[in-house]
Amino acid sequence: MSETLIEMFRYNAWANQVLLESCKGLSEAEWETSLPGTAGTMRATLLHLVTSPESFLNRITGGDPGPPPRLDWPGVEGLVAIARELDAKLLALAEAFEVSDMAETVNLTYMGETRSWPRRFFFVHAITHATEHRSQVCMMLTALGKPLDLDGWNYAFAMKFGTPV
Repeated sequence: MSETLIEMFRYNAWANQVLLESCKGLSEAEWETSLPGTAGTMRATLLHLVTSPESFLNRITGGDPGPPPRLDWPGVEGLVAIARELDAKLLALAEAFEVSDMAETVNLTYMGETRSWPRRFFFVHAITHATEHRSQVCMMLTALGKPLDLDGWNYAFAMKFGTPV
């Protein structure tokens, strides 16, 4: 498929790992940080961010969204492992997605109504969903005096893009 789509999922995996690494060493009180406009506490938001790809993977492959994401707290190291596993699976699906797959649809019941959805939508939703919740956690980290910048420029430098000319 498009190298651009694949690169977006590479960025997604990188950003998740950088975010989780930055959360190591947070105190119990810091894990309970929440701000207006966010999805809950830092702990709840990260757990949601990291486990949600399970449902995206099921939807992209045409399956039922599956059971609700895991709700038990695995600790930061557990989140790192879950994120690596699920982000690798999302990247593999992006790499395997062909132009001919663009017109494929899956039927999914959402809010009580079954609709036909283009498979490509779930790739978009996976990226935007992760970006939204990473931004919320970054806001919470900033409120704690621990700002983190996951901008594309930082990804580019981490990947050693931008060769001097």
